[in-house]
Amino acid sequence: MIETQVNRHQRRVFKTLLIITALGGLVFFFINVNREQYVLASIELLAGAISLSLYLKAYRKLALTQFRKLTAVYVVIFYAIMFFALTREGVSNNIFIWVLVIPLLSYLLLGMKLGFMMTTGFMLGFVLLFGLIFQLPEHLHSLVAVFNMTFCFFLVWGLSHAYEKATETSHKKLRHLAITDHLTGLFNRSLLKASYESAQAESNEGKRKLSVVVLDLDCFKDINDNHGHDVGDWVLKEFAQILKELLEDPVYGFRMGGEEFCLICANMTLHEAARLAESIRSKVAEHEIDLNGVAVRVTVSIGVASGDSDTHSFKQLHAVADRRLYQAKNMGRNQVVFQG
Repeated sequence: MIETQVNRHQRRVFKTLLIITALGGLVFFFINVNREQYVLASIELLAGAISLSLYLKAYRKLALTQFRKLTAVYVVIFYAIMFFALTREGVSNNIFIWVLVIPLLSYLLLGMKLGFMMTTGFMLGFVLLFGLIFQLPEHLHSLVAVFNMTFCFFLVWGLSHAYEKATETSHKKLRHLAITDHLTGLFNRSLLKASYESAQAESNEGKRKLSVVVLDLDCFKDINDNHGHDVGDWVLKEFAQILKELLEDPVYGFRMGGEEFCLICANMTLHEAARLAESIRSKVAEHEIDLNGVAVRVTVSIGVASGDSDTHSFKQLHAVADRRLYQAKNMGRNQVVFQG
């Protein structure tokens, strides 16, 4: 629904790497021309040009799906060039040190799951190439040299995996805190725009209406004044739990602030949204909340609005639903208003 901090981090890493590889491709082009490795030099010059081209595309803030495809293409190209270079005769004895960057590169650009798959694929390809077709250079024929290279590769792989896992976990927690109301567990206002756009896309695909529902607990101030804010918080949690039990995809639930809540309902007509609102109203009215041995009931007033998903903004539908909410308040509360 929205791009995470992890994805923005990967974009920055990718752009930096593209600049480095573009410059590196030019440097290695001259080095290999000097060593008469003309095919490899041409490939590295081409790789540098591709990196520069990809950088210019990435810099234009591609959509997230396009960016992921771009990075995957880049990694595959990088792997292919590396395999070609490793199997050429007359290259530097130190070229095999580049194998150690594979796990780091894969995880930084592709994340934990795809990074693991890419690294595994490279490792299997390397073992097949140099186990069945090509021979390792003489300086790697000793058991100690092979062990050192293998140990370092798996060390970098393990550290890359552990770091990326910790990073993704921490970012997921931070994102959850950023978009979720800490008291009720519903979304907060920060996700309204992205959720409405997502609901618009779903409704457009189904060629159906899009509805917005605004809910406000009745006489909530009296609960806080008479019983304290701790009890008020408990009432909000109970109400949110009722919403979670009744809401199904594609309905997004939000706490707007205080005792006001909002629902964005994709693929839902005005009357369908009104039926959902009525089920919420009746369930809340029937629900008893135990406050220190005293059974207390609360009620909710609700306004509902609906419109075409491609022509109505959230602000427009919310304004209509909010007006109908206050009509419900003025008509005695504990009501659903979806017309007028």
